[in-house]
Amino acid sequence: MQKVISVGIDIGSKEHRIAAMNPERQIIAEWSIKHRHSEFKQTCHQIKSLAAQHSLPVIIGIEGYNGYAAPFDKYLIVQGFEVKQVNNLTLNRYRQLFGQPFKTDEYDARLIASYLQQPFELKNNNYQENQVKLPQQVNVDIKLLSRHQLDLTKERTRFKNKLHKLLLSYFPEIFDLYSDPFSANCLALFTLGKTPAELGKMKMQRLADVKPKSSKRGMGTLRAQKLKSLLEQTVPALIGGNRVQAIVAADYAQRIYDLNQAINRLDQELASLLGQHPCGKTVLSIPGAGTKTAARIIGETIDIHRFSTLDKYSAYSGVVCLRNDSGKSKRAKTSKQVNHILKDTYMKIAFTSLRTNSASAVYYQRKIKAGHSHFSALKCLAHQICKVAYKLMVSKSMYQEPYYKKAA
Repeated sequence: MQKVISVGIDIGSKEHRIAAMNPERQIIAEWSIKHRHSEFKQTCHQIKSLAAQHSLPVIIGIEGYNGYAAPFDKYLIVQGFEVKQVNNLTLNRYRQLFGQPFKTDEYDARLIASYLQQPFELKNNNYQENQVKLPQQVNVDIKLLSRHQLDLTKERTRFKNKLHKLLLSYFPEIFDLYSDPFSANCLALFTLGKTPAELGKMKMQRLADVKPKSSKRGMGTLRAQKLKSLLEQTVPALIGGNRVQAIVAADYAQRIYDLNQAINRLDQELASLLGQHPCGKTVLSIPGAGTKTAARIIGETIDIHRFSTLDKYSAYSGVVCLRNDSGKSKRAKTSKQVNHILKDTYMKIAFTSLRTNSASAVYYQRKIKAGHSHFSALKCLAHQICKVAYKLMVSKSMYQEPYYKKAA
């Protein structure tokens, strides 16, 4: 067995706890550092001193990989250290194996160092896969932008729901005028901050000219006339005291409009970054994939070559059910260690591909006839699309219809 100095680092949001252990499982150094560049530099110097003192190589283990490690993990890699990711669930099972009921930052750092010294870990086939490597900058940029866009999309959905509920409570007639109350022209009407009674008093031409900042066309005379007609049919007693609702609706509408603009700008940035990525056009060629979904696949995958097999990538993507048989009972379970963003993305592509790709529709109908529910059949289709995406990204080839049918 290889003799090494193992260094366990328990990552925190403000401070990190570090423990160094020799091959005899003795703690040779322990200290805490703040999340500062100056202390990263001092820590690297201290670890190098320990390696020189004992004339042994160093392996560094970091619990999890949740963002708080950055840029400490990158700094360690740049300094030439071998850095390994220690999965949280794996570490917890290791803790239970030794019957330790407590959990502290100090103990976790020692536990990581001890885990790295285990013979099964040093000889594990997953050793190379668990190594933390510096990703390409374009991957980092795509992941950051796509996650930011996803957050903005969720925030927009929240404000849309709030505005929809508010309109139903004081101005339901607007749904007779606009099938989509979140269109740019309709939002521009709400941002005026006027109650239905105040809108009814506006001149026809003024209503017809209401338009968003990004558009040259307003509501138009015909729609303005329809709005006037709807306002005349509204119960007068209900349209007089809605000043507060109008103010809140104006705020919601403005936020939705601004979020629309921000999301569209991010679409353009992501499209540019996908053009620079070697797998950008490859993923975009998959039926049902668009700029948003392709960016999420590439951003969350980071590097397809860190998955040695298709099964491991499928399990990471969360679109495959793992067998959980017991005797004659045939059961399945979903892995807990999945990337939920990647899972949702493949499910969304699968749903879209039902309308855009005949092979997807045929495969889905075959699963339905076999007794699967809609969700189960959709997940099976998402699994097939995941397989295709993996093979295409590995080979960096474009999607072709026969290739997809073969995978499905």
